[in-house]
Amino acid sequence: MPRYSIITPTILRPGLLTACASLDEQTCTDWEHIITCDRTSSTPEAKELLSKVVHPQRTIFDCSIEHRDYGSTCKHEIWPRAKGDYIYYLDDDNYFSHKGVLEELKQVTGVWALFPILHYGKRFCNIPPGVDRTDTGNFLVKREYGRFPLEEPIHSDGLLVERLKKVAPYQDLTGITPVLIYAAQNCGK
Repeated sequence: MPRYSIITPTILRPGLLTACASLDEQTCTDWEHIITCDRTSSTPEAKELLSKVVHPQRTIFDCSIEHRDYGSTCKHEIWPRAKGDYIYYLDDDNYFSHKGVLEELKQVTGVWALFPILHYGKRFCNIPPGVDRTDTGNFLVKREYGRFPLEEPIHSDGLLVERLKKVAPYQDLTGITPVLIYAAQNCGK
């Protein structure tokens, strides 16, 4: 069983290549990568893009229908396939900031941990975390607590954090180097 299950919902944007490359370059190799496509992956364009991200630790699935809800349903539905101790949600338009991110996150031992990301080039990590204050890139969560909620797709990351706050306090890693680059908000486009 891997330490990390990295889950990436995608609408097959070119940014998926960068997200995958940032994972493939990690010095820690104790991970599985689950990509879930929120549209068919059988078109020639999709097949070409996905052929560029083939990796033995990566699996690719199609959602049953297009949800167009910021990846929330894809994250929710693919969760049972995750086998890692911890889940990290890596959106297809984001990428890890450096090759040692997963190595650095080995210090996580609790139910969940909170850490900074670079959001439009600025350090982003709000205390306290919560709805409209936290991005999925800001936290790592034990698999059994990490299923994505569906109530409000645009706020799902914050709703998950609100649930986690009721389970256990977060492990504070707010002083580490930002783990993720969030360069642009694409809103599922």
